[in-house]
Amino acid sequence: MDGSALVYRAYFAFINNPLRSSRGENTSAVFGFTNTLLKLMRDYDPRYWAVVFDTGRPTFRHEQFPEYKASREEMPDDLRDQLPMVRELLDAMKITALEAEGYEADDIMAPLARRAREEGMEVVLVSPDKDLLQAVDEGTFVLYPPRGAGDWVLYDEAKVKDKLGVPPGSVAELLALAGDSIDDIPGLPGIGEKTARDLIQTFGSIEDAHTRADEIRKKSVRNSLVEHYDDALLFRELVQLCTDVPIVLDLEDLAAQPFEGERLRSLFVRLEFMSLVRELGLGGEEEPFAYRVVAGRDELADLVTLLKESGGFAIRPLVRGERPEEIELVGLGIATDPQRTWYVPIVCEGVGGIGTAPGSPVPPGEPGLFEGRGLPVEEVRELMSPLLADPAVPKWGHDTKVLHHGLMRCGAELAGLAFDSAVASYLLDPSQRSVDLQTQSLRLLGESIPGLEELLGKGKKALSLESVEVDRLAEHCCREAAVVVRLRDHLQPALAERELPHLYQEVEIPLIGVLARMERCGVAIDLDFFAEMSARLGKELEGLVGSIYELAGTTFNINSPKQLADILFDRLGLPVIKRTKTGRSTDVEVLERLAEEHPLPEKLLHYRSLFKLKSTYVDALPHLVDPRTGRIHTTFNQTATETGRLSSSSPNLQNIPVRGEEAGEIRRGFVPGEAGYLLLAADYSQIELRIVAHLSRDDRMVETFVNGEDIHTITAAEIFDLDPSDVTPDHRRQAKVVNFGIIYGMGPYGLAKQLDISPGEASDFISSYFSRYPKVNEWIERTIDEARERGYTTTLMQRRRYLPDISSRRRGMREYAERTAINTPVQGTAADLIKVAMINIDWELRSRDLRASMILQVHDELLFEVAEKDVEECSGLVRTQMESPLPLSVPIAVHIGVGGTWFEAH
Repeated sequence: MDGSALVYRAYFAFINNPLRSSRGENTSAVFGFTNTLLKLMRDYDPRYWAVVFDTGRPTFRHEQFPEYKASREEMPDDLRDQLPMVRELLDAMKITALEAEGYEADDIMAPLARRAREEGMEVVLVSPDKDLLQAVDEGTFVLYPPRGAGDWVLYDEAKVKDKLGVPPGSVAELLALAGDSIDDIPGLPGIGEKTARDLIQTFGSIEDAHTRADEIRKKSVRNSLVEHYDDALLFRELVQLCTDVPIVLDLEDLAAQPFEGERLRSLFVRLEFMSLVRELGLGGEEEPFAYRVVAGRDELADLVTLLKESGGFAIRPLVRGERPEEIELVGLGIATDPQRTWYVPIVCEGVGGIGTAPGSPVPPGEPGLFEGRGLPVEEVRELMSPLLADPAVPKWGHDTKVLHHGLMRCGAELAGLAFDSAVASYLLDPSQRSVDLQTQSLRLLGESIPGLEELLGKGKKALSLESVEVDRLAEHCCREAAVVVRLRDHLQPALAERELPHLYQEVEIPLIGVLARMERCGVAIDLDFFAEMSARLGKELEGLVGSIYELAGTTFNINSPKQLADILFDRLGLPVIKRTKTGRSTDVEVLERLAEEHPLPEKLLHYRSLFKLKSTYVDALPHLVDPRTGRIHTTFNQTATETGRLSSSSPNLQNIPVRGEEAGEIRRGFVPGEAGYLLLAADYSQIELRIVAHLSRDDRMVETFVNGEDIHTITAAEIFDLDPSDVTPDHRRQAKVVNFGIIYGMGPYGLAKQLDISPGEASDFISSYFSRYPKVNEWIERTIDEARERGYTTTLMQRRRYLPDISSRRRGMREYAERTAINTPVQGTAADLIKVAMINIDWELRSRDLRASMILQVHDELLFEVAEKDVEECSGLVRTQMESPLPLSVPIAVHIGVGGTWFEAH
């Protein structure tokens, strides 16, 4: 295996989204290379294998031809830093690594292959290097790794000839004549790959072609070969693989051996490759774990008494169901310390579905879960509810929104939550890919604990919870509770060290219950409205299809990019704007440009817009209504974004279209779920710009907001040298793009594209902007400098986002990190601000006993379902809490609307 090439390829496969550990180190190359090794092991089960590296120092080829590989960029620092980890990986996998001073990897691979062939073995050489195709013979193959998500290609003699037009033995002749741009071998002037192939097919070698040069019909080719004959011989020598590399070893030294499991596990845990630890079963054998199953009412009462005096305990639920409205408690794992754990098995008989009164009977045909194998849910609720609702008794958990749902379903509530290890770990490293308990245990404690899937299996053969012995469920649940205790001890000091306890305790922890209540409440939609809208859009799409076929002059599959490209570029002769790996692009940007030349692209854009609207929202949303509640229950993700923003999934209700006439209509379908109720929408006005004013302390920007003026109008007046009364809607629109674009690091070219103006005009806009708001520019520069110095940027509430690329030598990565350094304090502070408002509003609504529920958060907007009689009081408290969550130097403005639909309220 060509280790140098494979490691490089793995690194660049992740270049747009590098894999990083919680310490910020780039681990992309090691992870990608590891997966390559494992794939080769699975696919080929080699008896012997080795990884061969370039030394990184000049070879004899550089001495012969100084331009050899001269244009190659220096190895990136964060790739060089991974090379010791690659060597450590190979040592742990017991794979021999080879290199030879003065030679390249393929110079070692070819003679090794020949020795193996002499001993009757078949050989596979893994490399993307064309030079190695010379080594292919009857029993030697070259395996090309894919670029991106393509297929691996195995080259035998026939496939080499099919690809290059010459047999393996003539590959060096071909590359010498045509050149190899990767190695900076120029080839002969005027001779490309096709001409070189024709020469080799005709004459067989460079020498014979030179001897018989008078037979070459094309004069320029003939002259090139004659005049540059010595160059051709030199280039062939550079391309040819060596046969005399001083590698002394026995092939048995390369025999495949079992991995050193503990060493490999230690490396993967350090690099946070948790998926590989699980895939390779490196968790080690589970040690015996002590737990106690609570067997009856008296034992549960004794446990409750003990827990009241314990000073705090971890609680880990075992549930069935995944969606908020389906979650049902099966059992509770409890731990006061890692060695003292209990399991409370729960019989779910006697509890109806979501939306029913606590304790209402199970519908006919729906058996109780674990009947006869645990405590009745009513009994657990009776004995444990006072404890769980007592804020004076600290509770600790992991992803405790699930616990909230399980308790709410059986008529209990959770108070006194003091620690959630998922949220704590997320705050410390918001870039990590997963905060599930198994990953955190392995990453932070070095302990592998099985997940529920490992207990039950997966797919069609998965066991049901009902079929698993209670003792196995108890051990699983109690082991997880014990891990929560250990994670608390590990994570709390780290939170304090990074000045995060306030954000953690006062915002993120109380927000968990708020989100659980929002998810449980759900959002109602008008099914008749969506059915009517679907029918209307269907007819409109039919009309558009007819118009598209008429303009195209034929019928075709409008949703097929290839067929559409054939119509636009071949049939209509429109210019190809850009290409992708799959062919000629027909994306939105391309169609918008082509619309200036032909009416068909504009129709296609309208068709795509309506088709997406109908399929993604109008037709899909009604199928997501829970039949038991008549509502859609989304999931709000608290640990998914690096800025601290909430996201929504299953379905994503933060992505409901708002722009465009047809798209905006969708919000008319969101309605109150009960008669006598209305929807109340409250959204912040220009909140991110107000935060910029506060952070930058720019006098003129602060003054604009203090005076209640419209920031976009004032900016437009300054940029276009107008009186504010003369600013047109188009002026204001352009100023809005400038206001938001500049604070997120948009340069002249990006701004020019957004406004459809020249880069020069855009540059003038930016200069005018910073002339009016000079302290904004100072704040931007200061924030980037601080981020570069510290390696992270923060929000007003000290939320951190780490920026490992802020000092990268790669310009694109560095500039993206600089934009992120500006974006995060603004967007992240806005996220913190609305979270505080949500917590305060939720507390007010419940303490005042108003008939109102917070049902949605869409970044800067909150949506409520409110009884008509409580609208006025609810509006007042919502405005008060949204306008005062954090002390800013500018006033916070909130727009509130009320109506019978979301559209009317917005």
